[in-house]
This record gives sequence, structure tokens and C-alpha cells, in this order.
Amino acid sequence: MLERYGGRDDIAGWQIDNEFGCHETTLSYDTSTLQRFRSWLGDHYESIEGLNDAWSTVFWSQEYPGFDAIGFPQKGVFAANEATTSSCKTTASYGA
Repeated sequence: MLERYGGRDDIAGWQIDNEFGCHETTLSYDTSTLQRFRSWLGDHYESIEGLNDAWSTVFWSQEYPGFDAIGFPQKGVFAANEATTSSCKTTASYGA
């Protein structure tokens, strides 16, 4: 494949297996997944104060006023709070 297609400008890459996303290895960012993520956070931390404390959100004034204010981790000019990323992946792993 590399010899045949490697020099083509219109191909940026290709997948070499047939199970992309198999066993829930990809994350969904749809609205229902966000709702399940927020619900899991509420169950796990019991209160927004408990989450803010566990995630140390007081640092750089990252406190959340409520679970509805929490979104998926995003790339930005600064690193996402690792607790957000970890919790999001944990939620996805359990299919919460």
C-alpha cells in the first residue's frame, strides 16, 4: 500500500485495521453523553462543592457553579484540568 499510495497528495493517512471504535474505544461528544457525564459527576461527587474540592478548581478560579456548567475537556491555550479529562474517560469506559 505504501508503494502504491504513499506519494499521493490527496491521501493524508489510512487505517490498517478493521475495528475502529470497537469495544467503545472512541469517545462520543453528543448531548446525551454530556448529560450522562454530568449525571455521573453528580453521583460520584455528590455536590458541586465536593467536585470543586476534589478537582482543586479554586486554582486559577476554575470553580463550577453547578454540574450543568461542566462540559467536555477541550483543547485550548492552557491544558484542561486533568481531573475533567480523567472523569470524562472514566465515564465513557463505564458507559455511564
